[in-house]
Amino acid sequence: DLARAASERMDSQPADPAPSATPATPAGEWAVQVGSFGEPGNAERLHAQLEEQGFSVYSRRRDNNMTTVYVGPYDSSESGERAMAELKEQANLQGLLVRVRE
Repeated sequence: DLARAASERMDSQPADPAPSATPATPAGEWAVQVGSFGEPGNAERLHAQLEEQGFSVYSRRRDNNMTTVYVGPYDSSESGERAMAELKEQANLQGLLVRVRE
């Protein structure tokens, strides 16, 4: 699923922000993509779970009707890599480090 989401991300235009608990994408160039979902409720559940675990989470609704959940943002790829390790350890999630754009 993550590989498919990464391919779709590279093929698509920047996404519009989704309505979520976080009103807009926070500042920072890097984020960890933790999932893309066709069912918004699944994205909302993951978003809530990660927030409860203390991660900074935001979501974006994409033009292909997918909602992508991110942890971050981070000012450097090194910070993003550390966050990926934390996600693996604390939430058993394999994320994908991506450069985000406004």
